[in-house]
Amino acid sequence: MPINDFLTCPTDCTTAVTLPAISAVQDCSSYDQDFSQVWGFIYRPMDNSAPDPYTDWATTPTATVGAIDNTEALNAKCKQLVGIGGVDVPELTVNTYPKKTERVVNREYTLRFRVLQLDAANYEFLRKLQCGSTDFTFYYENMGDWVFGKVGGIEPKSIDVEFPLGSGDDDKQYAEIIVKWDADADPERRVDPLA
Repeated sequence: MPINDFLTCPTDCTTAVTLPAISAVQDCSSYDQDFSQVWGFIYRPMDNSAPDPYTDWATTPTATVGAIDNTEALNAKCKQLVGIGGVDVPELTVNTYPKKTERVVNREYTLRFRVLQLDAANYEFLRKLQCGSTDFTFYYENMGDWVFGKVGGIEPKSIDVEFPLGSGDDDKQYAEIIVKWDADADPERRVDPLA
């Protein structure tokens, strides 16, 4: 069973999947196409029960006042990192059934998030993430003004940070956060009140 359950699917052979309504007209050229680049990574430490940065996630989330504080140093608040990133196509785990039927039972997602602001504070914070502790949840924000997650945040499978140093004359330092998580489907998406 995946760590993050984002869908409610039937668990028997007799219950049909009920699909919601979709747009009646889809072949016009007047709808917005949102940018996909991930620009924000919200880290919510769990060891001191940091407040969730979003309230009313089930409907239209609002930002929780004071939940994010990048200057706080006791794991009592969330941290919001700004950078450039994206989510890879997930790796699938597939179960095989009779009559050559298959079902995807798990998706392993990877977020790669490049942090360019490497002052002393950010550098030390990112180095600490190299400890690999998964005692946190997270959300990610994209240029389409969406935030992705679930109530309480996405539970990670692993986290690491790389600090490559290029050899080119114009190469600049950066760090890349790599977070992996297991889920049954893509995370929920809401309008981002922090965008």
